[in-house]
Amino acid sequence: MKKVIFLIVCSLSLWGTVFAQGKKAEALVKGYFKAWNENKPELFNTYCTKDFSRKTGGVADSEGMNALLQQYEFSKKNMRRFKIEAKELISNKTGVAVYWTASFWPETDQVVSYNGMSMFKLENELLTEELMISDRVKMLQQMGYKMQAPESKE
Repeated sequence: MKKVIFLIVCSLSLWGTVFAQGKKAEALVKGYFKAWNENKPELFNTYCTKDFSRKTGGVADSEGMNALLQQYEFSKKNMRRFKIEAKELISNKTGVAVYWTASFWPETDQVVSYNGMSMFKLENELLTEELMISDRVKMLQQMGYKMQAPESKE
């Protein structure tokens, strides 16, 4: 896993010049997660640019602060007690890669937990972009959904 994260962090160097480095960059990501965990969306402005872009593989993409706030409200409404915990952070001068675990309680009152990774781009000491991948299949299976192979056309 560390080799994969290292390769992703190396790819972050293609994202241009930034000013936040090392622990400062990691602190921005931790603060961003804290805003989600402590139900304080007003803190997004402290850690993110106004045109912050969040790409989640087409599932819940958002462009700009208003879209991020709408996504936050939707997530909090539909994923009760949502929490995200950074398990491992690796940063360089252009961004931060994070391996994380998220959990929430759907209507079933059984905790749903899944893993993912986010790559954050930084500019002028603020987060400008998040590219996220997560194990949504595991999440859906825990919620009771069953996977079914497509029928053959033969």
